[in-house]
Amino acid sequence: MKQVSWKSWIVGVAFMAMTPISAHALTMQLGFILDRSGSIGSSDWGIITSGLSNAINLIPVAGVDTYEVSIVTFASTATIDANKVVIDSVATRTGLVTAVASYGYSGGATNYADAFTKMTTALSGSTLSVDASFVNFATDGAPTTGGSSGISNNQAGINARKAATDAGVDNISIEGIGVTASTASNLVTNYCFPGPCDLTSPYTFPT
Repeated sequence: MKQVSWKSWIVGVAFMAMTPISAHALTMQLGFILDRSGSIGSSDWGIITSGLSNAINLIPVAGVDTYEVSIVTFASTATIDANKVVIDSVATRTGLVTAVASYGYSGGATNYADAFTKMTTALSGSTLSVDASFVNFATDGAPTTGGSSGISNNQAGINARKAATDAGVDNISIEGIGVTASTASNLVTNYCFPGPCDLTSPYTFPT
């Protein structure tokens, strides 16, 4: 398996947890959750989408492994911007690269719960026989919305993250973009999966 790091645009800390997988031709889901809330800003949003576009362009299309990509962006609410796109040709990959580069910036609050819920929806129902699902969650702040009566914004996010792993997500890595110490601790403790999280920055991916 070849793993591609798309972290060159990150200013902050990365939290990574790895799950070993077997050495044969694999079908892998790659999910990317991108924060487009007000604190990100339009300029840094452009850096984020450009970085992800460049990384997607490195996904091999002629190798033994198959990659299925889903992308969710979020602020006050989340949207599924790429839904189970199988990178099976250069044309398909180029189309996704172009689409990601053009994703619009919205600003708004920070809704972890809807972000993870939408990603679970995006990854579900694949027509492929999936060997592993990897999700990367990029944010620069704590959740500021998404809760309900008796449930805090953060607990709602934790519940949605747990629903994602219960649904079959094998690994959740975190991009903490300039986050505070308290937000970093929350991301490591409650969102990175499986634990314990590796705080090495930059993370060295195993082959």
